[in-house]
Amino acid sequence: MRSVFYVDLTIPLGVAAGVPYVTVILVSLTSRSQSTTIIWATICTVLTLIGYYMSPVGSETWKVVFNRVLAIYAIWAVAVVSLFLKERAHQVAKLESDLVLSEFRATLGLSLSTLGMPLLLLIKMA
Repeated sequence: MRSVFYVDLTIPLGVAAGVPYVTVILVSLTSRSQSTTIIWATICTVLTLIGYYMSPVGSETWKVVFNRVLAIYAIWAVAVVSLFLKERAHQVAKLESDLVLSEFRATLGLSLSTLGMPLLLLIKMA
């Protein structure tokens, strides 16, 4: 992240140097916590704004501001999609664990019924 910020500070204004911060958001996907992605997106947004004020003078002001706005948009678009994907992955993992448990219970019921124990008796015991 320091290298992205350093590049952002050394490149003249007008170049979309804030876009590489998206990489930081993608790396935050390795964390289990969703708040990590939000924190990194916020930090990257702040560094993009700081980069605007601390970078050497470059292009026309409207182009510079537009590039920074696009960079912040890219950061948050990736962050929101990342959060959505994290939530989906969590839901899939839960469904997979429920499926394994259901398969185990079904196998247990089948093995008890093959031992001669009626399934109805098994249900009454539960």
